[in-house]
Amino acid sequence: MNSLIIAWMMVRRTIGKPKGVLLYIILPVIVISVIIGLFHPEPSIKQVILLNNDKGELGQQLSASLGGLEGIELAAGADLTAEQLRAWVESGKADAGIIVPEDYTASLYARQAEPLQLLRAKEELWNVSLAVKLEAQDGMLRKLAAAAAAQGSAERDATVRGWLEEIQGSGIGYVKEQSGQVLDVTIMVIGMMLLFVMLLANQSILTVVQDREQRTMQRMFTAPVGAGEIALGNFLGSVLLGTMQQVLILLTTRYLLGFDIGVSLPRMLLVMECFLLSAVGIATAVAAVVKNISNFGYVNNLVVSPTCILGGCFWPVALMPEFMQKLSGFTPQRWAIIALEESIRGATVYELALPLGILLLFAFVLLGFGATVLQPAREASR
Repeated sequence: MNSLIIAWMMVRRTIGKPKGVLLYIILPVIVISVIIGLFHPEPSIKQVILLNNDKGELGQQLSASLGGLEGIELAAGADLTAEQLRAWVESGKADAGIIVPEDYTASLYARQAEPLQLLRAKEELWNVSLAVKLEAQDGMLRKLAAAAAAQGSAERDATVRGWLEEIQGSGIGYVKEQSGQVLDVTIMVIGMMLLFVMLLANQSILTVVQDREQRTMQRMFTAPVGAGEIALGNFLGSVLLGTMQQVLILLTTRYLLGFDIGVSLPRMLLVMECFLLSAVGIATAVAAVVKNISNFGYVNNLVVSPTCILGGCFWPVALMPEFMQKLSGFTPQRWAIIALEESIRGATVYELALPLGILLLFAFVLLGFGATVLQPAREASR
């Protein structure tokens, strides 16, 4: 009960006044909403004509897998020739065209398949992405065919069919991308959310630093309240503030602005809560080593901004030099973004065990260090 009272008092001291609500609750929502409004145009549907000249099973499976791509309306071009389809694309009657070679399935088993053709009038971001996905789907089918090619015809077909059904049943599609980054407005929104979480966590821990400097901790320790209850109350207050901020941002962006990065709300909250714990841990560790409250803001800037830059909050990590990419693994922001990237690609909760576990490890180590140094008993004995 005492811990809940302390937690509620921290919430009131941080956002109990209009200035606090504006800076730490309303401003993050406004900033992220503006980013979405400026950089997230309404999605347009692209018409892609598929000319499948293959009658085999692998050609049909390729067609089925391409039919589920978001933002693309796939139409069959059975009555068109390759020349007619090319003319359609060049004239703008179709945004792009895909040609599956004749006997594609048989040539895959013989390891002599011709490459798939993607017809486009000019290179744009959406059709470059389509080309990458098309190449990935083709590569997956080539690997499956090569692995089963040594078997007899009937057994081979049954084996490949079973593999395809297994991949479909896993919910990851025919290809699970292993590399790449969440680009454009999505990375900006995720990065700003992580930044605001850290800023609010630091502000909440600032109240603990103020209590230590103003000897409030000593007075609290003379009351019939244990050190563990005080530490737990401060921790719960910080987590409650961060949760309130994140829930408001997610509800506003998803249901008022219609912006969805492709991750369910519970999954998004799970990742953000794990990151929140690590952010509170970082702020607690910084507060533990800062002796003067006036220096807290300077140290804060030396921690939040560099870690957000290294962690990939403002641009993809792949664009940074190699040594910075290696350093990014030491920031919780990087592991939060990895967890969200994998979620967008269809990873299960179990497949997120590594990034979420590392976030919790950050929180456990840093919170343990900070809570030990900030113990009221230590302050009272000085």
